[in-house]
Parts: sequence; C-alpha cells; structure tokens
Amino acid sequence: MSFLSPSSASECAGWRSSVMFHSQSFFLKGTTPNLPGILVDGKVQDQNRYKPICQLFKYKKKTEVKNIYRFATLYDTTNRIPVFSAYTFTGPPTDRRPNQRWMIEPQLEDKHYTRDMMVAGRRLRVEHQATNADYKERGFNRGRWSKIECKVREYLVKNCKEAEDQIKAYVVTGAVPSNNKLNKRVNIPDLLWTAYCCKNKLGQWVAGAYWGKNVKGETVNSNTLGELEKELTNFYKDFKVFPYYCPRKAIQSVEQDETGRNRERVLEGGAGQKRSGKGSRERSMKMARRTGDELKECDEEDGCDCDCDEKL
Repeated sequence: MSFLSPSSASECAGWRSSVMFHSQSFFLKGTTPNLPGILVDGKVQDQNRYKPICQLFKYKKKTEVKNIYRFATLYDTTNRIPVFSAYTFTGPPTDRRPNQRWMIEPQLEDKHYTRDMMVAGRRLRVEHQATNADYKERGFNRGRWSKIECKVREYLVKNCKEAEDQIKAYVVTGAVPSNNKLNKRVNIPDLLWTAYCCKNKLGQWVAGAYWGKNVKGETVNSNTLGELEKELTNFYKDFKVFPYYCPRKAIQSVEQDETGRNRERVLEGGAGQKRSGKGSRERSMKMARRTGDELKECDEEDGCDCDCDEKL
C-alpha cells in the first residue's frame, strides 16, 4: 500500500476536509448528495465525525511524479467506512491504472482512521472506490458485485455519450453501516449500493441504480434511482443521491437500429416489473439479458470478476 503523510493534504486541489466539498468536478452540476444531518448543500454537519476527502493515486512516469485524483469520499470516522464516494466516469482510463494496493488518504488527520480505511484497499472497477475489502461478505464481493461493476461500466460506455460522442457520467457508490464490526473497529456494512446519472445522445438525462444486502446469497437487482433513494430512507432521512433532473421513475437507454438511428427505450420500474418500448419481443429479451434484472451468484469462469477495460 502507498501512503502520504498528513502534510500532503495541500496537494488535494482545493479540498478542505473541515467544512465543505470544494472540488466539485466529481459531482453533477457541482451538487453533492444531500443527507440531512450529515451533508447539506455540500456542508458537513458534524465536522468531527464526517470528513470530506479526495483520493489520490500517485505514481512516477519516467522522472516525473504524477498525481491522479480519482474520486471524492465522505468518510465516517466513527464507523471507519465511507458514507459514499463520487466519481466522474469519462470512459476506460488511458492513464496508468492503480494495480497496486492503494489508496492515499492524506486528509485524515488520525493515522488510525487512515489504516482502517486502506486495509486491503480493493478498488471497485467502476469508480475505483477505496473501501475495506475485509468488511464485504467474500462471495458478495467477488461474484455478484464484480458483475455489477462490469455491467454498470458497459452501460455507461454505450449510453452516456453527449455531443461528439464524449463519454461522461456521474457515479456515486456507498455503504450503509450495520451494528456489527470487524475486529471491534471497522463497521461491516449492512447494504452496498451504486447509482449513476448522465445525458444520452438525445440530450436526455438517464439514471439507474443497484444495491444489495451484504449477506451470502443476496440477489443484486437493477432498479431506478427513485427506488434506491426510497430504500436508503430506511437508514437515512431523505437521502438524495443526485439533483432533481436525474430521473427517479425510469431507466432509459439508447439503442441504434440497422440504419444507425438512435431509438429511445424506457424500462419502467425496477427489476421484475413489465417493460415498455418499441421493437420485437426478441429485442426486448436481449435487452433484459444485457441489463440484467437479477444478478445471482457467479464465479470467475462466468467473467463476472472481469476487467471491463479489456472488453470495451
């Protein structure tokens, strides 16, 4: 693992861990998630417990040292896990990827928190989120969630394209704490979730989400952003992941017909519900298989623990 000393906090491009999220490029329209009592209008409510931090990957290219800022995290120093991490996805990375165990957390003043957060340091392949791999039920992490990571990335690459085919999407991933702890220190999350929002080729906002209980045998479903926020109200008061213009009631995607023209499809509701849209039954079934209503347990031979960059 790589670590920087606390004095390196000044390198974090305008971030100040005491009050506000100042680096807004990770957030849609500069708007952070809204959690009453925790984070409101970008301002941390309990500055002793919650720390807004940027996460930095540092490497040497020839004789030059490069800093790559991957994502923004709101870190819970009591539970020693992230509340959420936000990342701007612009396509498969062209820079060096963090192969080593890492993450650099210079803004955490207490070194104990730093060690807890960076133990094992497994990255999520969608947003390179620094989380503690040990607190995930092993089968959940290696199988079901790895498959989610691939499917989300594939969706973003195909659908989140604005003018001139530029890929851009906003992704937020989080963990809901439980009453259980690892080694009496690090909280073992009860629920893991991820959500995305972007504009498609038609200039329309599209959004979607996945979540699942951190237990063996749990099925991870594809759902709407609204369904995720409704689920999170069981743990938080009125959690808003993205601003209002990200659709809550529909997951939308763009397909091209044989002439190359875009055809908009709207998948109403969450997993297991009826879907509406143009096209044949065969095309609908193909779409359902690709988006995945239910992502059950799988193994590495199925390609669920894949490196999506190599497939795109």
